[in-house]
Formats: sequence, structure tokens, C-alpha cells
Amino acid sequence: MITDEMSDRILDSYFTQHGQVRLQMYPYEKFMDEKLQHIVSENSMLQITSSTSDEIHTVTFGNITVHKPSVKESSGKMRFVYPREARIRGLTYTCPVTVEVDHKVHDKTSREITKQTTYSSVPLLSIPSMVRSKYCNLHRNPGNNNECVIDQGGYFIINGSEKTVQSQEKLRTNYPFVFQAKKPSKYIYSCEVRSLHEDKMRSTSTLTMHVSIQGDKTPRVVLIVPFVSCPVHVYAAFRINGVSDIDDMINMVLRGNDDRQMRDVMTHILTSNNPFMEMTDDEIHQWIGQHGSKEVNPDRRRRYVSHIFHNEFLPHLGMTRGCEHTYYMKSVYMGYMLYKLLNVFIGRTVCDDRDNYKNKRLETVGTLMAILFRQLYRNFLRTFKLSLYKAIEANKYVNVVDAINSRRMSSAMRYHFATGNWSVSKSVHTHASQNGVVQILNRMSHVSTRSQIMRLNT
Repeated sequence: MITDEMSDRILDSYFTQHGQVRLQMYPYEKFMDEKLQHIVSENSMLQITSSTSDEIHTVTFGNITVHKPSVKESSGKMRFVYPREARIRGLTYTCPVTVEVDHKVHDKTSREITKQTTYSSVPLLSIPSMVRSKYCNLHRNPGNNNECVIDQGGYFIINGSEKTVQSQEKLRTNYPFVFQAKKPSKYIYSCEVRSLHEDKMRSTSTLTMHVSIQGDKTPRVVLIVPFVSCPVHVYAAFRINGVSDIDDMINMVLRGNDDRQMRDVMTHILTSNNPFMEMTDDEIHQWIGQHGSKEVNPDRRRRYVSHIFHNEFLPHLGMTRGCEHTYYMKSVYMGYMLYKLLNVFIGRTVCDDRDNYKNKRLETVGTLMAILFRQLYRNFLRTFKLSLYKAIEANKYVNVVDAINSRRMSSAMRYHFATGNWSVSKSVHTHASQNGVVQILNRMSHVSTRSQIMRLNT
């Protein structure tokens, strides 16, 4: 049995070995070491086909290099900068990031490479450096006389001000929770799952399943799918995922259990006042595309709905197009969500506890910066591709380096650190509500400084 004395010794040994800022330092270094390159490699290739010539341009972003924090003087000279100088001069303590870019020009007919240029050390952006991390200049010179020897770091310097990124408490991902619907609402209970792909650095895709009572006292279940503006009937969702028979849908929920009450409830949900039973698969796609998107063309509607159900509908179970196993797993998971929701609806079980710590997880500084960088990088790729396309269509000389605007990404990153608004998109499906993620570091006392760096936002 672990006594109080043993607990104190374990905690004292941990903080002696790792310090009090490990919660900040380790996730940040993991982001800089692994996640940064992973995000760039995930969206590394752009292909532009010219309509005015017989050329296909392919641009590939390769390995990145993170340099030590430096400053460019008015004379044009680059030199290393330390945190003390950044505080005094009102600078942002950042690490320049460069990338290798490969530009190939192919012939449309023969697909042979007619021209190839490789650019090395192309500036991509500057990322704020955490003080005392291995990407800080103090890491190789810890005894710098201009820095406090008991300062363990774990914060950033933005425009001369010391800022700390607060870890965010959130519900665990890839697990369905049943809650009572927020009032006022026509729904009674909701089953919510925040789906997050384990290999891709992307925002969570929240799928919500609602149950309500119709006028004839029969239950009705609909889904709120990300980026679809209308509720989707659960029968239509099963059909899109390849399950067309009602008995198969019920078996997805019951999973072999001989539950007569649940079977009767499921039969009412799938058959009562269900206009989708008379529709073909293509008509279901068209209906969802017409009511849930802004697309006008029927082909684009179908492609849009297929794209959403491939990439935003439970992406943690797979995002492979045309894979029957992926469709089957998503149908099984949807059946599990429905089974859990209906058990609460008919009074067998109670709702989940939103405040229980077993249902909570932490988004540390590394995860938050990875999500923000991915959004900024994808925006950069869109503008970069557009500028290249315009230059190619105008038959101008194409210089890839000139089209890479590193200042825009750097200023955007600096803006989010300065304001604490941790979202690029205004969409409700992203992290648009995360304000106050970055706070000014409290220097009233050493204890207050350490406590703020270790603080969690709930």
C-alpha cells in the first residue's frame, strides 16, 4: 500500500528529475520534432494543369528544418537572439522554419519530365520558441548570465510579453456519450461522439444523434453530420454506408441479442413516416445534397455528400474510399450509438456524467499548436496554388519561391499567440469557441508563475 510519505517522495523525485514544466515542454518538443513534419508531408503535393499550354506543374514540399531563434537587423545581418533581448526590444522569440521544395514540369501527352528544379532552405514560417526547450538558444547555453537560473521556462515571448498556452480539458474522443438535450430543444436525448483520426493531425469531427417524439408518439432518430446543414434520418445514414435491408439495420443495433422491446422500437424508428424507404441510393444523396449543402449541380451534390460521409463521418474508423470494411465498421459503430441512446430513452440506463474525470482528456500545447498550424498551412496551400495557377495561365515565368509568402503564415501564428483566439475558421465544427487559450504570464511571485504554467482550462 502506498502511504502519504511514499507519495510525497515519488512526487518530489518526479519534479526533481523532470522539473515543473514537463507538461508544457514535452508536448511542444514532440510537436516540433514529429508533428510539424507529419503535417507538411500529409499535404505535400500540388498538381496544376495548364489550359493554355501542354504542361502539368507538380510542386512537392519535402523535409523541413527548424533553426534556432534569430533576428534580422536593419543592416540585413542575421544573428541569434536570447529571451532577455526579446523582452527588452519587444521582439517575438521565434524559430525560423525552412522547407525543401521540388518543382517538376511534365508534358501532358507523354508525361515525361521536361524541367525539374529543387529549392532548398525556402522560408516557410516562423514558429514561437518555448523558453528553455531544446529549440531555445538557452538550451546550449544554460548558464547565460542574463537569465534567471531558477527560471525553468515553459512559456513564449510574443512582442516582448511573456505568454503561456493553457492546456484545454475536453471530453475524450472516439467514445459515444449520451446526454440530455439542451433546452429549449425539440429533442429529448443526444448521443455525441467526437471522432478523431489517430494518424492525421486534424480537428475532431463531431457526430450527434438525436431522439425525439413525433406527433403519433413514435420516436424519431436523426443525425447531425459535420458540414451538412440539415438533419439526416438514421435510415438514410445506414443506406449511404451500404446497409439497405431493415433487418440488417436492426441487427447492427441488437448485435444478436433477443431483445423484443428494442426490436419493436427500432422497427418503428426505421419504418414510421420514413420517406427514404421509397428512394434509391442516388435519390438519397441528392436529397441530402439539396437540403444540406449549397451545391446546385446534381453531380457536385453527390460528390459533396460522398466526400462528407467518407472524411467527416466517423473518420477514426477509416477514410478509405470504396472500402467495404470501412463502411461496415461505420455502420456497426452507428448501431452501437443508437443502442446506447435508445437504452437511455426507454429508461434502462442513465445519461453519462459530463464532469467525471474518466471521460476527460487534455489538449496540451503540442496538440493545440499542431491543429493551428495545420489550419494555417492548408490556407497557405490554397493561396499558393491559386497564385501559381494565375501565373501559369498568364504564361508568366513561374518561380515557386516567390509565390511562398512566409510572412503571412508567421504573422497569423503571431496573431493567435497574441490574442489567444485559437481558431482560423469561423465554422461551428472547428475550434472556433476556444478563446483565452494564451494568457499573459503572471510574474507577481515565483509560485504564481509556476502555477499558471501548470494550469488547466476546463
